[in-house]
Amino acid sequence: MPNLPHTSEISANMYSKLTEWLEEGTILPLRAEILPSGLEGVTGGLSKLENGQVSGAKLVARPQFTGRIREPSKIATKEEASTNGTKHNEQATRRKSFFKRMIS
Repeated sequence: MPNLPHTSEISANMYSKLTEWLEEGTILPLRAEILPSGLEGVTGGLSKLENGQVSGAKLVARPQFTGRIREPSKIATKEEASTNGTKHNEQATRRKSFFKRMIS
């Protein structure tokens, strides 16, 4: 949003409620799919994008895993995590601390 008088008030109000919305699940971060084998997995990720196999997710390549075989990890959605209350609470705690670090 441009920094104009009427938009800065709206932005300040939204920013003050961001943590609350994340904690309540009103807004959810994008699901992240870690590509296997670091940078070597980028070509496979690009193929998935070209074939329309990626929706509602961001693809992440971790250079430190280049040259190693590693299965892609997945961050569970709220619905998937709700089948296991403990797992959901742990993930919710991690999300909260992640977003608190991002906005502080």
